[in-house]
Order: sequence, then structure tokens, then C-alpha cells
Amino acid sequence: MTARRTTRPGFALAYVLLLVVVASVMIAAGLMRTGAQARVTQRRVDGYHEYHELMSIVDTIDFWATAVKNPSDVIDMARNGGERATIRLRDDLRLQLRISDAQGTVLARLDRSPDQERTDWLLRTLELLGPENIDRYTRKAGSFQISFNAAEEPVLAAVADGNGELFNALLTAHAQRPETSHDFEKLLQNQGVDVETTRALSQRYFTFSPSVLRIDAVLYSPFVEEERYYTILMELRGGDAYFYEWKKLKSIPSGRRGSTT
Repeated sequence: MTARRTTRPGFALAYVLLLVVVASVMIAAGLMRTGAQARVTQRRVDGYHEYHELMSIVDTIDFWATAVKNPSDVIDMARNGGERATIRLRDDLRLQLRISDAQGTVLARLDRSPDQERTDWLLRTLELLGPENIDRYTRKAGSFQISFNAAEEPVLAAVADGNGELFNALLTAHAQRPETSHDFEKLLQNQGVDVETTRALSQRYFTFSPSVLRIDAVLYSPFVEEERYYTILMELRGGDAYFYEWKKLKSIPSGRRGSTT
């Protein structure tokens, strides 16, 4: 008796389907890998373009602040509460600037302290600010001194170091916006603050001519609706501009338009 071999079409179909599934997964994985590589490449290209775009903005502001304008005039713009200016790059392209005082915070760098006394003062002031205020009321660049007129209440309270009378005197003087250290000393002494404390604050810890500035910039064209926004932290020192931070933003608060220069 001869044995008969029977075919098993169900088994063959399952095997083919398995091969199809495996092939589909491999193709999908390959496409995903190609797509991921393309996205990485595109991000690198976008990053390259954004970096050089930012450097162009920084170079333009550098030239404007040190060559077109006198640095002291730029500082005066910041002292006056955030004056605005517009740089005409071409007939169809303008860069609008808002210059504000960015030195009203505490410098959180011990290596920039001029001496041990001010190092101890800085450590105590940072401690009094508290961890909840460190990010908002400290900076990592610029001059050691705090711009008095740009300082907010938590900073003034930390400087007062628990002295309620001194804190109230600082608040009263702050409301008057003294233009010079002499004006500041006179305001505090009129409120009963002793001469030694007054002079230490005005000469060692506060400044009335800020050198660290925040520049909010808007690049725009009268003929195109799209605008581009930037923020830059700059220090003017010895006639030169030093840039510590530059970012491209999605938007800047309204009210940034200025007169054309």
C-alpha cells in the first residue's frame, strides 16, 4: 500500500502572511529611520540658520550701541524707563529696540566680588532672597553693583537685612528715582539713616548708572506681516559691548515700537 502525501495550503498561507508582516515592519522601520534622520538634519540646518541670524542681530546692536550711538546715551535710554529706537537696515527692513535696565538683580557670582567684605555681603543677600526668589532676582553676568532704580522690593528687602527702618527708607527713596549717588544719600539721610550706612550702600552696593541692559528687538518689514523677536543681555563697559545672552523668542510684549534712528 502506497502512502499518499497531502498538501497543507493553510500552513503555506500563514507562512506567507508572516513574511509579509515581517517585511512590512522592516520597511516601516527603515522609513521611520530615514524620516528621523531627515528631521535631525533639518533641525541642524534650522539651528545653523538661527544661530547666524542671531549673530547678525547681535552684531547690528553692537555697532549701533558703540559706533552709531554713544554708549552713555544708550545707558541713559535704559535709565529713562526703557526708551525705544528703530534701526533702519534697508528701505524694507527695520530692527526695533527697547532698551531697559537689567541690573536691578543680585549678581550670583562670588568670583566677581571685589573683596571679602562684599563676598560676605553677597552670600548674606542671596540667603535672604531665599530659594523661591533666586531665579527671578539674580543674574550670572555683569557688574557686581545693583542698579537701585531697577531693583524690586524683594531685592531691597534682602539688602536691608531685616532692618525695617532701612527697608522703608529704601522704598521711599526708590519711589523718588534718584539720579545720582548724592541724591540717594540725601534721601536716606533725610529719613534718619546714618551716614556710614548710606555711603556704603551708594558707593559699594548700588549704582545709578547701569551698565547691564536688556534689549528686546523686533525685526520687521513694512511690506511683510511676519515679525521676528529677540531678547539680548548686554553690558556696556569701557566703550565696548559685551553680550551674555541672546535668544530668539516667539513673541515680545506689545509696546515695542520706537522712533527711527
